[in-house]
Amino acid sequence: MRDHVILMQQGNIVQEGTLSNQTDSVDAASATGSRVMNFLPLIEGEHGAVIEGEPSLPVAPKEAAGGYLGLHPDAIELHPASAMGMPAKVLRIERWEGDTMAHVAVGPHVVRVRLNGHHPIENQVCKLTWTPALAQLFDAQGARQDTLLAFALSAPDRRIPRPPRVGSFQH
Repeated sequence: MRDHVILMQQGNIVQEGTLSNQTDSVDAASATGSRVMNFLPLIEGEHGAVIEGEPSLPVAPKEAAGGYLGLHPDAIELHPASAMGMPAKVLRIERWEGDTMAHVAVGPHVVRVRLNGHHPIENQVCKLTWTPALAQLFDAQGARQDTLLAFALSAPDRRIPRPPRVGSFQH
C-alpha cells in the first residue's frame, strides 16, 4: 500500500516516492510517522559545523553551517558521561509501552532519544552518539543535503581485542 506516496504541505509537494529514513526536506521529516525527527541548528565552528550552543564537537563539514542536523529518536545512542560523544543531560523521561523516550538537553536544545526498555535516568549527565548513515543534513531552506555527510559521533568499540596469532599449533 505504501509503495508510492505524495506528501503535500500547504498545497505543495514536499516529497514524492517512498517514505523512508531519508526524507527530502525538513517539512517531510517533521510530518511523517511517529518518529518525529530532531532538528538541531548548525553554526560554523573551528573544525566544522557544530550544534548551535554546543561548540565542543564538530558534527558535519563547515559547509553544513547555517542548516540543520536531523536525527530520529531511535538513531541516537545514550552513553555514560565518561564515554566519548556529545555532552548532554537527561531532563525527563516518558514511558512508551516497553521503551523509554528521554528528553535530553544538548546545549539549549532538547532532543528526543528512544531507548529500549525502561530506564530511570532523569537528571543524569550523559553523552550522545550516532552514526553518519542515520543522520541527515538539511540546508537553511530545509532541503536535504545529499552532497554532505555528518561526521561519525560514535562511542569507542569496547570489544576485547583478539590476541595476535603468533604461530600455529597445528603440525
